[in-house]
Amino acid sequence: MQNKLRHFIHGKFFHDFIVSVIIINAIIVGLDTSKTISAQFGDWISLINNACLFIFTIEILLRIVVEKLTFFKRGWNVFDFFIIATSLITEIGVFSVFRIFRIIRILRLVSLIPKMRIVSQALFKTMSSMLGVAVLLVILFYIYAVVATHLYGEQFPQWFGTLGESFYTLFQIMTFESWSMGIVRSVMAVYPNAWIIFISFLLITSYIILNIAIGIVVDCIGEIKNADCQCSEQENNQTELLTKISDLEKEILELKMLLKQHLK
Repeated sequence: MQNKLRHFIHGKFFHDFIVSVIIINAIIVGLDTSKTISAQFGDWISLINNACLFIFTIEILLRIVVEKLTFFKRGWNVFDFFIIATSLITEIGVFSVFRIFRIIRILRLVSLIPKMRIVSQALFKTMSSMLGVAVLLVILFYIYAVVATHLYGEQFPQWFGTLGESFYTLFQIMTFESWSMGIVRSVMAVYPNAWIIFISFLLITSYIILNIAIGIVVDCIGEIKNADCQCSEQENNQTELLTKISDLEKEILELKMLLKQHLK
């Protein structure tokens, strides 16, 4: 019975059903922000929301029953449990003011959809490496901000009047938001050689540093995919082993029954 329940919980139908409920719940929370819709269908919205929360709670309880204490050994399971526990707490009258946080249930899509799980894992795993990239980027910003403030601050105080304004302007340039026609060409009208500063800044920050960051994330995603493949193979092997053990138990019971009948 437990094996059947395990197969059902880890099956495609149950997985797709829970994903559908999460999406429906997210839509309902969004509709509840409309005063018109909330006034007309408030009772239905509350009913559907409670039904979704009930389904999520039953799902978590079934997974705990099947996996027992091993359920809490996986980080994503703890993540799901935390979201559902938080959702249940916010539905209590004392904490009803925090019901706005019921939208966090949509975060469960991260743990249920493999590709989203890989990307989120990569983001967390690359934080230490990204810290070095971020420090290097801040140093470059500081150098160029000081240079730009000294060179162009007097003529263009709205963009480079202070160090903080230079930082913001350089960030705008890095994102390619009106950097050429809005800022650089205006500066070049007064300082013709200003393009050297801005083009070198763009090349270093946008095309080199950010590409390094992307490369780190891509490498990390590859490592996570390999690790997930190994884990899935181990889980499949364990499932096959449990199935074989269950079949052997059935055969042993049948043999016992046959022996008893024969001895009689």
